[in-house]
Amino acid sequence: MASARPPRKPRTVAGENEDYGSDATGQSMAMVSELMTSARSMMRSRDLFQTDQQGTYGDNAITDIRIFTNAWKMVDLKTVFKRCRELAWRNQFVSWACYFKKLLFFNGFRVMGVDEKLAAKYLPQFRRIARDVFDEYLTNDNAIAVWMQANTKDTEKGETPELPPVMVMNCENCRYDDTFGIPSLTIQFSGARKLSADRRNQLGPRYADALEKGGEITLDEEEGEYYRVLSSDKLGNGLGMPRLRAVFDLLSTLDLANKGDWNAFWTMKDVIRQIKKGHAITTGNLAGMPMHFLKKEEMAKILAGLSGKAGAYDVVSNFDVEIAYPTLEIEPKFLDPKKLGGVMEQLLQWLGPVGLLFKTTQGRALDDLIPVLNAEMTYHRAFVKDLLEEIFNDPAFISPGGDEDVPGKADGVASPRITVEFNELTLVTFKNLLAYATMILTNGIASPQTTRRIMSLNEDEENALMKKATANKALYTPVFEAKQGLLQQPADPDAPEPSDNGGGKPVVNQN
Repeated sequence: MASARPPRKPRTVAGENEDYGSDATGQSMAMVSELMTSARSMMRSRDLFQTDQQGTYGDNAITDIRIFTNAWKMVDLKTVFKRCRELAWRNQFVSWACYFKKLLFFNGFRVMGVDEKLAAKYLPQFRRIARDVFDEYLTNDNAIAVWMQANTKDTEKGETPELPPVMVMNCENCRYDDTFGIPSLTIQFSGARKLSADRRNQLGPRYADALEKGGEITLDEEEGEYYRVLSSDKLGNGLGMPRLRAVFDLLSTLDLANKGDWNAFWTMKDVIRQIKKGHAITTGNLAGMPMHFLKKEEMAKILAGLSGKAGAYDVVSNFDVEIAYPTLEIEPKFLDPKKLGGVMEQLLQWLGPVGLLFKTTQGRALDDLIPVLNAEMTYHRAFVKDLLEEIFNDPAFISPGGDEDVPGKADGVASPRITVEFNELTLVTFKNLLAYATMILTNGIASPQTTRRIMSLNEDEENALMKKATANKALYTPVFEAKQGLLQQPADPDAPEPSDNGGGKPVVNQN
């Protein structure tokens, strides 16, 4: 005989009117349920950012507010540098701002003054250094470049010297002092790390001990250590406070709003089906009486009838039975980005023309903002250009094998100065670019090579194609040209070439 299965216990929310019994097991289950509910609530309020003092926030409401506020109130320069770097990869707004500015400011980067034969070899290194400088500068408004002089030239074989690798340091790991214009740079190493014997031999005892034991190293040219610093502060004040610090309060508000949206979506991920049955008697003699409330027997039958159901199925119920999904009924306005209008407006004003250019609803945004953006781009490019040229022209960088090995130097010619240039027409529209190129060619104010570069054409490729077109004029000469009229007759290809009378005029038929 088949045994009867006991009826399923009605489902309730853990910790709410759930009867676990009076024995020890029931009490233990109730405690576990409460702990799980509390832990789940804490998990929903946690954030990924960790402060040095408190760890993650989210333990309770008071601690949550205090730590969240303190996480954005730092004024220590080293801590601000660290926070800005975190925002550059974690915060969507800051990451977008830094990335898009880099695309614009870095556009058209090239190095002049390097021998053409060596340009292909050195350009990737120059480009990487410039990219790293922009990454640090756009994030923290300061940049520190460090390199160690090394002579890697094989003089016997006459090989081209290798350039020393330039490292753009994290600002928070450096202490820079330029009091009275006398610079001093100290690199700080935090935390010990184990190095292999081979790695120790490659680094040498000075750097290996610093990495393994922690501590500081003050760079010294006597040790072959060189650096250049781009600071946003006045001379004598060391490194400057990042401009991003000014909007920490706004970013905290944005972070808090995003946290609320995340919690809303977290709630919506749990699809809860709620069955409502019974009447709420609010008037008359039976007001507040449980006569028409849901009964346990009815609840058991409803749960049993709906258990195991998936997909489309039919339900026949009394008129007072209602099926609802409360977690899917969050007010859409709660997630409407318009609630951040004031915060985003201030952030875009801080970001300047880059943000306003792509986010504004103004009618003349393009004409009004591009000149301002061009001014901002020119301003920052100038400082980065100065830093890069200082590095690239430093004898400790460009001449690791001696003065005669300078990359830009040709035989019997004085070493030229290496210069850095960017695309001055980055923000010019394609229509205006065509007009600009046409003006150059029509008035002869620049070379065809310059025009090709403006139009982003490859010089070597175009030269080869021009030679091919010249050698096959019949294939590339048009039959009709608007300003000249008919250029050539589509004559019989077997007909003889017309003769010339020596004066450049065609022979006239006298017959």
